[in-house]
Amino acid sequence: MVYALLNEDIVLTPQFTGELQEVLWKYVKDKIAEYTSSPESLEYFSSFKGRTELNKADGSLTIKRVTFEDRGIYYAELQVAGRTQTHTFNIEVIRRVSKPTVTCNVNESIAMLHCMGDKNTETSFKWEGPEGQNHRGNKLMTSLKENDDSKYVCVASNKISEQRSDPFAVTDCKKAGAGK
Repeated sequence: MVYALLNEDIVLTPQFTGELQEVLWKYVKDKIAEYTSSPESLEYFSSFKGRTELNKADGSLTIKRVTFEDRGIYYAELQVAGRTQTHTFNIEVIRRVSKPTVTCNVNESIAMLHCMGDKNTETSFKWEGPEGQNHRGNKLMTSLKENDDSKYVCVASNKISEQRSDPFAVTDCKKAGAGK
């Protein structure tokens, strides 16, 4: 599985050794791009025309401004040293995670920090705190101590992107409706 970020470019690069003579890229069964070295010709097809770029040296295909409709299986059929090689790429398109925010609730001497961010199954959360303390999940329980200047950062991530909240001071929990 190859992950691509929505509205960003992705480069699919087949691995081979030798001199590339021909390459044909397909999306499922539809042609995307075709290159032949002798006589030299390069042609683009279908809805990918104007959004793709084929590198004649390494056979890589760049898809620009990826959309959700671009997810699926891509095939590169290469002719190298008179032999055909097929490479398959399964593309999944996901959104870049947004910057999370932190809020908290206080119950006596306990603070419950809540990390708010993208609400989808691909987003995971973790907390980074004092002295390298790490905790997985979107909630973190910590004790409120006098003169505690501890700060925590919530990290939201998916397969290929990550965003960090602004540092959140535990002492801010003492303020009603604290959130950052």
